[in-house]
Amino acid sequence: MNLNLISVSSVSDPNWLFLISCLEEAFPVNERSSSASLASLLNLTEMKCHLIVLDNDPIGIFNTWNLSLFRYIEYLAIVPSMRGKGFGKRVLHDFVHQTISPVILEVEPPVSYTAQRRIRFYEHEGFVLCPDAYCQPAYDADRSPLLLQLMEYGNQLLPDHFDQVVDLLYQKVYQIHIHKHT
Repeated sequence: MNLNLISVSSVSDPNWLFLISCLEEAFPVNERSSSASLASLLNLTEMKCHLIVLDNDPIGIFNTWNLSLFRYIEYLAIVPSMRGKGFGKRVLHDFVHQTISPVILEVEPPVSYTAQRRIRFYEHEGFVLCPDAYCQPAYDADRSPLLLQLMEYGNQLLPDHFDQVVDLLYQKVYQIHIHKHT
C-alpha cells in the first residue's frame, strides 16, 4: 500500500471538495474553519493543505503550519471507513520525524472518552499534554471560542514558552493580535 500526501493549493484543485467534505465530517463547526476562510489562507506560504492518499484514493486530510518557533498541526482526519488502520499514525510519525522543529497541536481537554482516547493516541506518538488552559479563538465571527489544551511532540518548547506559542498561533493561524487566556 502506497500512502502519500498531495498538496491542495487552490479552490480550483479537483481535490478541494474532498478536503472540505472531510473537514466538515470530521470536525464540529466550532473546531474548523469555514471553506471560505480556509480558501483565503491557501496563498500563505506557512500553511499547507494536504490530502492523505492511499493508492491514488483520498482517505483523509492533513493541514499544517510552518511557524517561526514550531510546526503546528491544524487538522488530521481520516475518513470513517479507513479509521483504525494506522494511516493517521503513519502520517503523524513521518511528519514529526521529518522536522527538527517542535510540533504543536490542539486537543479537547480529557473530559470525555473520545477526548481521552485522542490524547492517548498522541501520547503514544510522543506528544505531551500541556496542563495550561488554552482558549482557541473562534474561527469565524459566527462561531464560539473553545477551551482546549495544547500538546507538543517532545515537550521542549511549551514548558517555558507557552505564551509565545499561544501568541504565534493567535497571530498566524487565527489572524488575531489580541492575546487572551481563559
